[in-house]
Amino acid sequence: MQQGETEVGVRAIPEPPLEYKELVCGPAYTEHFEVVGRVMVDALDAEGMVSPRSDFLDVGCGCGRVARYLMATPLHSYAGFDRHPGMIRWCREHLAPRDRRFSFRHFDLRSVYESYDGYAGTVSATTFEFPYSDGTFDSVLIASVFTHMPLEEVRHYLAELHRVVRAAGKVLLSVFFSESVTFAEGVNFFYRPSEFLAMCEEAGFSYRARDDLAKVGYEHNWYVLTSTSLW
Repeated sequence: MQQGETEVGVRAIPEPPLEYKELVCGPAYTEHFEVVGRVMVDALDAEGMVSPRSDFLDVGCGCGRVARYLMATPLHSYAGFDRHPGMIRWCREHLAPRDRRFSFRHFDLRSVYESYDGYAGTVSATTFEFPYSDGTFDSVLIASVFTHMPLEEVRHYLAELHRVVRAAGKVLLSVFFSESVTFAEGVNFFYRPSEFLAMCEEAGFSYRARDDLAKVGYEHNWYVLTSTSLW
């Protein structure tokens, strides 16, 4: 295996460009790119979210930090989407051809992250409808996405997640919390725990904290949501 590649089964997958790692991890934390991907897959596996029957959705999949390791699992199917055209193009060129179960799509979504990556987007996240039928997925990962979204966008995404997740399906997500008040700091959004968790319940999810994952996301708070859909 050459330097700069990751071994997945008997295949070597090239690492994405440094600029993409910096956007996904933050410029100071690119060395955590691989370990976070591995830990996420371990957490998903522990939750029973990567079984041979699992249809998996990766919201904000970026340059495949988690997808590259999911290829070694027995998932039934994987769909990832992101607002960054370059990272989706990279995934289509370097990941999708290696595994026919995996597909990647770009959507031109507006985001506060425009100040970092320069992509303005044209579609509001408050009205964006996930292009999947009701009850399509068993498992969803939405890691470090809500951390960069105001509450009105999060509320809409929670409703969309509930729509596309099957009964008893699970969502693994991360958020930033502030005990005192909801506020924004640069591209980061901090929510009051009670406010965010109430929105999860309103959307039709029960929730459970994964405090053991806090060390992975630094300030991130991790939760598993379970859908009460009737699909």
